[in-house]
Amino acid sequence: MHQASSIQAVIDLIHDVEISTLPADNIIADYFRRRRYIGSSDRKFISETVYAIIRNKLSLQWLLSNASVAHASADARFARLLVIAWLIDSNHNEQNIKEIFCSDRYSPERLSDFETSIIPKIKENLTRVKPENVKHNVPEWLAPELEESFGNSWQNHADALNKPAQVDLRTNTLKATREQILFSLAQEGIKADVTKYSPWGIRISGNARLSPRNSVLSEGLAEVQDEGSQLVSLITNAKPGQTVVDFCAGAGGKTLAIAAMMENKGSLYALDVSQNKLDEAKRRFRRAGVSNVRTMISNAKWIKRHEGFADVVLVDAPCSGSGTWRRNPDMKWRLSEKELLRLIKLQSEILNTAKCLVSKNGNLVYATCSVFREENDAQIKSFLEANTDLILLDAGCKVLLCTDEIIDNGFLRISPLLNGTDGFFAAVLGRK
Repeated sequence: MHQASSIQAVIDLIHDVEISTLPADNIIADYFRRRRYIGSSDRKFISETVYAIIRNKLSLQWLLSNASVAHASADARFARLLVIAWLIDSNHNEQNIKEIFCSDRYSPERLSDFETSIIPKIKENLTRVKPENVKHNVPEWLAPELEESFGNSWQNHADALNKPAQVDLRTNTLKATREQILFSLAQEGIKADVTKYSPWGIRISGNARLSPRNSVLSEGLAEVQDEGSQLVSLITNAKPGQTVVDFCAGAGGKTLAIAAMMENKGSLYALDVSQNKLDEAKRRFRRAGVSNVRTMISNAKWIKRHEGFADVVLVDAPCSGSGTWRRNPDMKWRLSEKELLRLIKLQSEILNTAKCLVSKNGNLVYATCSVFREENDAQIKSFLEANTDLILLDAGCKVLLCTDEIIDNGFLRISPLLNGTDGFFAAVLGRK
């Protein structure tokens, strides 16, 4: 593809992301699935450019400010304006931009008079001082949330959350060892190394790309899973022969890790409210050779019948997903104050339901992929005040993760800036 046609693809995708409620990665994957003629290098350029624009959407909009930009985000012209701002911010000159917007086949339509007129204004805005939240691409209402979580260093954390994430794998110990996976990847010319904290983790180096058809993935020898997510599974301390419940299992990423910890022995229940996610989980279980998992839709009747029967209950709660902005930058712009409050209320309700399943000597593990204290520390503090029969345990002790780098006052707390992982929080609770 020529540069102009690649930029048109970027414009199309930005518009699709703006008007859709689907995650950006799903939209991009579907776009390429319907256009298999696009080569791998063009796909890489297009997807990376789309993500760069989404990550920096606020600062690009700010560059367009004071330019009488009245187009709503649902307007197809808005995507063109964002791309023009990105090109200028990326040091493309006006002549180069006009060559891209040339109206040739598969290329963007020529610049309108309005679009031509705002180019000098965008360049002028490049010299102006941006507000702090704009500089770090954080919605204004979320800046105080980050400051509460990270203090005076919140800007550095925001920048780390706005950078692309690496690809991590989790070795499926039911089928292979980490050394075998590393050897297999090396044979295919893919550089990788062990992760710093997870005993199962492998980090793909540099810009190496791992196809879903790669043998280690297609044969279920490993799963794509951020090291932080692996650590959440690890601190459940699930053992062979136990009864474990993954209360918000989703597509089963953590369930798979727990099943391997249990060596396929004992009973592992994967509960969720979405049948589609559980169906996807079942496919992953089969590929990974997992045989001790039962999937089911969460329902009050089943929970009541199974009160106090589980050794471990993991509540990987629905949350803002702020810890995963590196991978899902569109979530940052879709989150609202109202939605955050709804999630906090839902987390409390789920915790109070899931606790009923925990046995007398069992543990309740609460986790989020959020960096906001309201969803993390404050949620646990409120829950323990209302449930005095439960106490906070040290999340790292039993699994030999007693390190100040990832364990903070008994909580698992990790972030891209400090640990090179997605942002995760977890607390382990036990009966008094």
